[in-house]
Parts: sequence; C-alpha cells; structure tokens
Amino acid sequence: MARRVAACAALFWGIVAGSNAPTAVTAAFYSPVAAGIDKVCSPVAGGVATKTTVRLARLVAADGILGPWLRSTASLEDRAVNASGFAGGDFAIINESVALLTASVTHREAATTATQTKAWCFEGGKLARATTDTIDVTSQMEWRHTQYFDTDPDTPAADVINAGALGGRPGAAPKPSPAAIAIDRYHTPAELPFYNAYKSALAGKLPALTAPS
Repeated sequence: MARRVAACAALFWGIVAGSNAPTAVTAAFYSPVAAGIDKVCSPVAGGVATKTTVRLARLVAADGILGPWLRSTASLEDRAVNASGFAGGDFAIINESVALLTASVTHREAATTATQTKAWCFEGGKLARATTDTIDVTSQMEWRHTQYFDTDPDTPAADVINAGALGGRPGAAPKPSPAAIAIDRYHTPAELPFYNAYKSALAGKLPALTAPS
C-alpha cells in the first residue's frame, strides 16, 4: 500500500505466553516446533514457491457497511486506499502451494495509517500458525502475536508476543490491549471468512474490484 507507517525498530523484545498471563523474557525465544513451522510457512506466505496467488478486497461503502469480497490486484488496492473517498476496507492475500495454504487479511481504517493484519498458515489442510499484527499509532507500537500448532488446533505448542516501537522510539513496551493481540483460530482453510470468495476467484466467477482512476 502507498500509505506506509514508519518502519518498526529492528530490535524486538518478546513475551512468551504460557497457560497463565504472558511473561516477559530477556533471552531470544526459540521453539523447535515454531522454527519448523516458520521454515515451511514463511516462504509460501511471502509468495515463494507458490502455485496460486489470489488477492481479494472488500471496501466500506458510504453507509459504513463492508461490501462483498471482490477479486483484486495490488495496484487496484493502492488506488482505492489513496482515493479521497476511501472509507476503509479489508485486503486479503491467499497463497497456495503443495499441501500448504497461507492467507492474510489486513484491515485499514479511513484516513489513518493504523492497520491490523491477521494471517494463517495451514499444513495439510490443518492450522499450523496464526498471527495478529497490529500497528497502533496512538501508542506508537507494533504488536505481533503468533501461535503455533503441532497436534491440537486449540492448544498452541508455542505462543509468542513481540513488540516493536515505531520509528525506533526507545522505552519499555506498554501492555497491549486484548483487541491488539487477539488471535482468530480457523482449524481449516474452508473456515476462513473469505474462502468461498477465493474459490470463486479461482473459478473466474468473482467480480473484480473497481477503484477510482
């Protein structure tokens, strides 16, 4: 998107969430399960070795209601976001490879650089990783909450919260709001709220997004 916020600080400090309240840690977090899932999920999420990539968008209408999902492109989304009448919207990217499907959806408000991105990786049709990344312009922070799933899709094998200051601002990390780090768990790709739209796009049956020139 053309509207970018300042880059986050290179240094992140982690919070490992266990069965109780999250606990701050000083050492770098490492989990063999998390490392293994990242190794297979991250390339596909980045578009590497991807068989199929589909972009979807739905925009907030003048009445404040989100419209339907539409087939999209990066350039169409840029034009929509930068249009004077942009009222907000959701922008999804689905990447599919052999036995892997990754999906993300970014929510953008009108006239603000604040965003929240939720992302998922499914291995063999089952949830392996779920992430919520929130840029909070009020606190000048970025929060990234990631859960990794090995055998039980309702019990994370690893649960990590990372915080970074926008623009390299130093200082201790404030406590994130529950909404900033909430994880949406979908056990299978078919449970994604835009999965049917994705399938329609693949079949050439989904209308395309139109954006101001």
